[in-house]
Amino acid sequence: MKKLFSLIIMIVIATCFSMNSFALDEEPPVPIDPEEPYSYTSEIRSNLSISGNTATCISTVIGFPGLVTSISITQYLQKRIGNSWTSIKTWSKTFSTTTASFVNTESGLGSGTYRVFTLAEVDSGSSYEFVTAYSTVRTI
Repeated sequence: MKKLFSLIIMIVIATCFSMNSFALDEEPPVPIDPEEPYSYTSEIRSNLSISGNTATCISTVIGFPGLVTSISITQYLQKRIGNSWTSIKTWSKTFSTTTASFVNTESGLGSGTYRVFTLAEVDSGSSYEFVTAYSTVRTI
């Protein structure tokens, strides 16, 4: 009986140690900060305001200081046609700074629903990433 009890204890201990070592071999999950999912970009914003028939489009990209060497922004003013979005005006500019704000206006808009889509290439000198943002939808 004593041998059986000792055998059971050894099996339990062996099982516990093997589970612990298995758990220790696993790498813990790496948390992802939902506020900063990018490598070089701290923030990207796309804004649209409409006054009368004139749209003001603002794209802002903030890179991490010390990492970013340039930011290229392409800004698309889009209009909803049916169930899809069509670009009606496009602007592009490259900035040799860590933070870039790009402002453009388009007048003569007809009635409809509009948004601004911002696509930015954020460059670190040795690598880059693309980041995107959409503005709030506005209707005339």
